[in-house]
Amino acid sequence: MNRQIQALLAFVALVVATSVLLSARVALQVGYTDALRDQRELRAESELLRNRLAVLDRGAKAFLSRDSVEKAGRERFGLDYLELPVNIGEAAR
Repeated sequence: MNRQIQALLAFVALVVATSVLLSARVALQVGYTDALRDQRELRAESELLRNRLAVLDRGAKAFLSRDSVEKAGRERFGLDYLELPVNIGEAAR
């Protein structure tokens, strides 16, 4: 009887060990799949942020051009050129 209990316990231990090994492989595969999905999402977010940054950079460069600064000065502060200043050195020539 004692030998039968030991054999039964050994069989149960073998079944448990086999199931742990098989489930570990599945768990690793699920983890790998999750990591790939996260990587794709991060790449998409990175591309979106890169595009937004490019748009902001382009807008900042356009805003800092001389024409846009002068336009903003006219619109916001009423600074309009009535006459261009005359350079005395050029007028004397």
